[in-house]
Amino acid sequence: MAFAAQDWSAHEADFISEEFFGVNSGNSGNPDSWSAAFGELSAYAAEWVAFAQQTAETEYAEDPVQAHFRATTLRDIEINGSFAVAHKKFDGTIALADGGVEILNWQTIYFCKKRKGRWFISGFIGYLPNPMGSSPDGIDSFLRGQQTIASRRLTSRDTTSTRRSSTASQVRSIISNLAPTSTTDFKTMAAQALNDCELQLKEQKCELNDVFRITVIVSQIEDAIPFQTIFDEAWPTSQPTISISEARLPKDAKVQIEMWINSPRPDPVG
Repeated sequence: MAFAAQDWSAHEADFISEEFFGVNSGNSGNPDSWSAAFGELSAYAAEWVAFAQQTAETEYAEDPVQAHFRATTLRDIEINGSFAVAHKKFDGTIALADGGVEILNWQTIYFCKKRKGRWFISGFIGYLPNPMGSSPDGIDSFLRGQQTIASRRLTSRDTTSTRRSSTASQVRSIISNLAPTSTTDFKTMAAQALNDCELQLKEQKCELNDVFRITVIVSQIEDAIPFQTIFDEAWPTSQPTISISEARLPKDAKVQIEMWINSPRPDPVG
């Protein structure tokens, strides 16, 4: 872990230096009080190194690296083409040698970009309250909305529901598939689920290019990376918006895929 080793050089390659920005919320849920703290990567590097040194000098009663891992949740990642938003949360404590505890309780929203097949951090909004406040406006409402979208799941295997949009004459459909459990290989499961969804699309006279949004739930967030490879192969050019989150799935499945499409208008009668 670069932080424990106080080795900024091992972490620096994860950023896009020329585009980097960092916003410090100061543990406030009010965006009006946030500050443009890090206009350059070097400014954030200085803060990172100082915090790493302070941590190294603190006497703990347990391994601080393992405590950080225990307190960290990186579950919700939304990917739209070569752009992604990742939500990282800290909620826990580290036991101190003097009998006290160090509280870890904040969250960070990372903005990432994909370049040459690899993801990099281009900026973040950090030191946000965890959880956010109950304000009905601004980013609090936005985050709750994203969490609601990400947590949607269907428990039946091959289900299709249809709803009519109030703003258009097209039919908006949801194609969903829960991967079968005949194999334990994630890529095989994901490819089968994707293929089953494609068959359902054909039943509605649609194809993958008609999909405008995908919601994916994986049983382990580590599987988001191999799923991205499958996603890139299925949509090599124009890609729909994709949200990936972690949740326990029924029947020990590893992946749930939900596709949103605008179905073609029905053929005129007569």
